[in-house]
Amino acid sequence: MPSETPNKAPVRLPWIDWLKSFGIILVMLGHTEIYGPVKIWIYSFHMPLFFVISGLLLSPKSIDQSPGNFFRTRIRRNITLYVISGIIGAFFFGFVSKFSRSISSPPLESIGYKLLAIAYGSGTINGRLCLFPGVLWFFPALITGLFFSYLIIKFSNGPARVILTVASGIFAALLTNTSLPWEIESGLAATSLIVLGYQLAQSPRVLRRIAQLPWPVKLAIFLLGSVLALQQSKLDFRASDFGILALSLPACMLIILGLMSLCMNAKEFKIIGRIATASVYIFPMHTLLSWVLDSGLRFAAPSHADIWDKSQAWSIIMPAMSLCIFLLTYPVFERLTNIIVTKNTATALKN
Repeated sequence: MPSETPNKAPVRLPWIDWLKSFGIILVMLGHTEIYGPVKIWIYSFHMPLFFVISGLLLSPKSIDQSPGNFFRTRIRRNITLYVISGIIGAFFFGFVSKFSRSISSPPLESIGYKLLAIAYGSGTINGRLCLFPGVLWFFPALITGLFFSYLIIKFSNGPARVILTVASGIFAALLTNTSLPWEIESGLAATSLIVLGYQLAQSPRVLRRIAQLPWPVKLAIFLLGSVLALQQSKLDFRASDFGILALSLPACMLIILGLMSLCMNAKEFKIIGRIATASVYIFPMHTLLSWVLDSGLRFAAPSHADIWDKSQAWSIIMPAMSLCIFLLTYPVFERLTNIIVTKNTATALKN
């Protein structure tokens, strides 16, 4: 059990690393042709898990900042990653996917079209014009979610904070499939989860009690949530489509609670810490690398393409290969990101 709450700890907390690592692996698996019920289970909680983690890591010190400094220290880096990843993806799929043999390739679109989708920063617009920034939707949702969470936490307390947090989730459900700019509907849903994570981080007694639960109880909580999740046929957090809310909400919360409780007693491993650290790199780039691996294999063995299409093993092997490549190349990504971001962030912190 951690001796300090996540947003006060001066060092990394192993259980947070476990949660992030587990989550990013599920993200990679969820974008393969993996077995249907497994995909439903993954989609029932894997994105909410990341928003709860964002709240756990949101410190009171950052909330005390002015809106401008909060933007510079907590939001600008995510915007930078989003824009860079979006430009790379637009040019990559605009040129390279013309030669694809991979069934995982997105529809062929012009570079200008993809850049417009990045600028709009949302999901599919119903009508003649359809924009979708792909897996990068998470960044606008996180950015808007952090902004709304900052406002709720900074300017409300007690019952008012609870009401505003619940209201953000209700508004998100009412805005299902509206595709507002910069994922406002998903950001509202994320807000309720970020504030929940923040409140948990401010309640060491609650965290201690969760960690001290007997492991059979922890496992039972996790399994109960999983059973409820599998009663759904479709879930899409990006579109604020939560299916049957009476099932999806408790399923999501129980799975996350079960995972948290199980991870709190997990031992620290360097590889888990590295995966957690690299998750910010893996998330926006994993579909590109998956395409390269999948398409490359089909070029090398075109006569066996139908085997790969039907192979569940390939849906596991490909993310595993991608993960190894990401871990090997992350130091390069980190240096490039620091060159772009660190100077401005340091200036903001001094102010």
